[in-house]
Amino acid sequence: MADELSYLKDGLPLAVVKKVIGGANRTSSVCYSKSGRKYRGANIDSDTNLLNISSEQSALLLAVSHSDYEVEEMVTLVEKSDGFMVNPFTVKTMIDFCVRTGSEIRYRIIDMDGREIFSAPKISETISFYRPPQKILSKVTGAVISENKATFDKSLSVKDQLKKYADEGLSKCFHTYDNASAYSTAVLTEDGTIYYTGQYSSFEKRGSIHSEMAAPILALMNDKTKITALGLVSTKFTDTPCEICGCCRQFLAEISAKYDLNIKLYCFAKDTMEFKQYSLDELLPNQWSSKKWL
Repeated sequence: MADELSYLKDGLPLAVVKKVIGGANRTSSVCYSKSGRKYRGANIDSDTNLLNISSEQSALLLAVSHSDYEVEEMVTLVEKSDGFMVNPFTVKTMIDFCVRTGSEIRYRIIDMDGREIFSAPKISETISFYRPPQKILSKVTGAVISENKATFDKSLSVKDQLKKYADEGLSKCFHTYDNASAYSTAVLTEDGTIYYTGQYSSFEKRGSIHSEMAAPILALMNDKTKITALGLVSTKFTDTPCEICGCCRQFLAEISAKYDLNIKLYCFAKDTMEFKQYSLDELLPNQWSSKKWL
């Protein structure tokens, strides 16, 4: 228990909070897999609030990006427990994960002293009126755990490596049904690590994590905040370059402002050598922010 609490506390600095000074409520979550692996995530707040991502969903994203679907337990540490309430949307996120994977998740929430403030032996039974029928994705059966990162090869171009690993990330998409359209993103960090994964789809759509957000989150959760380049590919755009959607442009603008990033953006065609290269200023001029970052 002490080791778990320490591990979760170490995850709190990974949180991306809306308020820079005071008032922020950071959370850290760890999900445990039947494989023996554990995946830690932290909350990512958005200036818009609409793009907020919970620490639980960050942790599940890391599991999915490793093709590890047998999550058995989720534990969340809340930095400020006074007045804390369980978020039904977060619970629904975990239920939807179970629907697609056949897993059953135990859920616990603890405070900074390790005291349990909420527990649910079976997350699927937490919301009595939300019991979607189980529909396990075909990719889950017999899935083999795999890595979600690679080391940059200095003998090859940034563009070619982003395309290569964005293509590999297509297999890591977490859809709501088999054979759905796929988007995948690879990001390069300053230390020469490439993270790649596909989109994490949600049944009600609003809780989806697009791949343009998912791959940067992998880097952020590994404390690699200096993202230098991003590449996007999609099965919907085979012979012409795809484009980065509006909400992902906002997400990238926010993390770029918070971490002083200058990310080169590449949009690829899946089956040809066609691509487009952008700066974030070109894609999102006159960027909106709720504050001036300090």
